Amino acid sequence: MAVSTLLEANDLPPFYIGAGIFQFPVVKGLKDNIQVSISHCDDIGIALAFPEEHPLGLDIEKISNQRIDVMKSHVSAKEIELLQACGLSSAPGLALAWTAKEALSKVLRTGLTADFAMLEISTMNSSGAAYTSTFRHCAQYQALSYYSGDYACSIVLPGKTTANLEPLFDCFKAVVST
Repeated sequence: MAVSTLLEANDLPPFYIGAGIFQFPVVKGLKDNIQVSISHCDDIGIALAFPEEHPLGLDIEKISNQRIDVMKSHVSAKEIELLQACGLSSAPGLALAWTAKEALSKVLRTGLTADFAMLEISTMNSSGAAYTSTFRHCAQYQALSYYSGDYACSIVLPGKTTANLEPLFDCFKAVVST
């Protein structure tokens, strides 16, 4: 559906989603260089299609007190300070940081094989219900993050890209609150 929406085509030729060397999704069988980023948590799945020359990544995670220790082990003291400065409490803040880092790892096509210290968040600002982050070692990217109910979601895109993600976050909020 994401590929069809991006290409504004209801009648696409047959194609499939294969796997790259590090298990990232790869669109096969289209003449266009379209790729996808996908994520799922519980019974929620999301996908984002994009031109290969404009990489994007996304992630969704459940905000869970049971996962705090795991998430905290992959977040630096500076990142904790950034989360607190944005008024984020422990579980939602850690989930936002995790999704931003995992979405970046998808853009880099390493997935969770990358050392999370290499994915360190260097800045974080809030704007309404959304949070914008940049990365210490990947300054060319930014993360746009949002949480609602028990879920956090982040999209990583090139830093100079502007995007209206309100429709996406509105849809996300509607899905996770049902």
